[in-house]
Amino acid sequence: MQAELQSSLSETLADSSTDEWPIFKKTVFATTAKVIGYQKSHHKDWFDDQDGSARHLLDEMHSTHLSWINDKSNASKRAACTSARSAAQRSLRQMKEQWWLNKALELQRAADRRDTKAFYGGLRAVYGTRDSGSIPVRSQNGPTLITDRAGILNRWAEHFQRVLNQESKFDQNVLDEIPQWDTADALMDPIEPAEVQQAINQMSAGKSPGEDGLPVELFKTGGVHLQQKLLTIFKDIWHQHAVPQDFKNALVVHIFKKKGDRSVCDDYRGISQKTNAGSGQAVVQLT
Repeated sequence: MQAELQSSLSETLADSSTDEWPIFKKTVFATTAKVIGYQKSHHKDWFDDQDGSARHLLDEMHSTHLSWINDKSNASKRAACTSARSAAQRSLRQMKEQWWLNKALELQRAADRRDTKAFYGGLRAVYGTRDSGSIPVRSQNGPTLITDRAGILNRWAEHFQRVLNQESKFDQNVLDEIPQWDTADALMDPIEPAEVQQAINQMSAGKSPGEDGLPVELFKTGGVHLQQKLLTIFKDIWHQHAVPQDFKNALVVHIFKKKGDRSVCDDYRGISQKTNAGSGQAVVQLT
């Protein structure tokens, strides 16, 4: 993986810093998709974990049934088929019940230690992801229920525009009362490779990628060459005082508060998600 990234980045990245981030993003995504591929959506089932034992029982049942079908007058083959079918049904039922019991215990242990990531991850592994679709929402005034997809998206945009862009009533005179610290001149020094490495180490794995589709794990395992390219991009941002638009954009997701009316936007909590590379660049600046 690291060798493929190094080769593709060396071949495609231009010298122009203006196009460096878009080319980097496109190249890394294409290389990763080619080498690793895409994750297939598939939830676990009790039969998957017991595949070997279950298939052995089913093969035995089908074998005895086929033997009896070919010799319908043979009473012993009929008895063997009936016995194999009963044994298979009984064993499969026990396997299924035991599998669900084990999964329930895993989820309970995760809930007891308040590990929400493991808890909801276990639920998704068993039941798969939930596609709720576009839930109808009410207009800002309340009585009108919006049901079409375009209207729902416009209503959410209107809601977050109002919530996130309220006029500030902050008293600027308060700033004069805050003790002033000495200027930290070290923050003006050029970004060092160790800072990029530290920022990547501080990023939490398991996060969903932003609009660029590049997960945190990719930066952690992409190798030195990928980190060097990130360093170059961050230095260009630092010297040009221009941040790529991708780093500014945020994907806003609304989550129901589990109380109130699902059709009322105010009963949802909005969270924003930015690109992981943009988050890493922010961490570098803070350090």
